[in-house]
Amino acid sequence: MSKSLQAIRGMNDILPEQTPLWRYFESTVARLLDNYGYKQIRMPIVEFTELFKRSEERRVGKECPRC
Repeated sequence: MSKSLQAIRGMNDILPEQTPLWRYFESTVARLLDNYGYKQIRMPIVEFTELFKRSEERRVGKECPRC
């Protein structure tokens, strides 16, 4: 009855072997944009509600087995 979770289309994970290249890219772009006076904006992380609901149900079940 449980649905399998799928990645949101267009939102891929950055795996460990890809991280150094992305960090280099991000820092290079950040320096360039800083030089032109741009400021950083932090966006919220997007996840399906079901992911958090399952996690919370498991946590509450462990903390309060009789609930």
